[in-house]
Amino acid sequence: MLRLHLQNIRDSWSGPEDKLNPGSPYQKAILNADALLGKLIQVLKSENVWDNAYLIVAGDHGMGITKESDHPPSIISSWSPFMNFYGPGIKKGKSIPYAETPDLAIMINHFLGLKPLLGHTDPNVAIKPKGATGTFLSNIFEGNPGEITHPKMIKRYLESKHLKPSDDFAEYRLSMLVYLRR
Repeated sequence: MLRLHLQNIRDSWSGPEDKLNPGSPYQKAILNADALLGKLIQVLKSENVWDNAYLIVAGDHGMGITKESDHPPSIISSWSPFMNFYGPGIKKGKSIPYAETPDLAIMINHFLGLKPLLGHTDPNVAIKPKGATGTFLSNIFEGNPGEITHPKMIKRYLESKHLKPSDDFAEYRLSMLVYLRR
């Protein structure tokens, strides 16, 4: 297993206008990360392991509508993180209707052929372990239905606090307004 965390992309963020400026340090950081991912894939192919490799590309959130590198509940990308799975037996060209970042641990565990995750194991936690909080995304595999019953724990928690994204197009509209003002 190899994990790449592209945390430094956020170091180049100076605000939402960076999304629209191809010359911005943020866009250059994304292009650099893309090139590095391409090199990794090429090495896996040249070593003849690509056809048996699993690749997960995911983000915990997109960059929001402020100069801060955060993801408040009002931003749709906080509710809809990017996840992409590639590998043997995984459907190609399909969208996952719903997934949460804790699901990644469950999927990685499966791809590595490990025993199921137990949930918390801290002896100082007094509640009985109920298992891991992620969901096995069986819907990504060929031959399985496109949707699963997902408990949507993060969504339910945010909604229980009366938090919600403003709407699906707020970030897009704001970016377009900034672009049109130029």
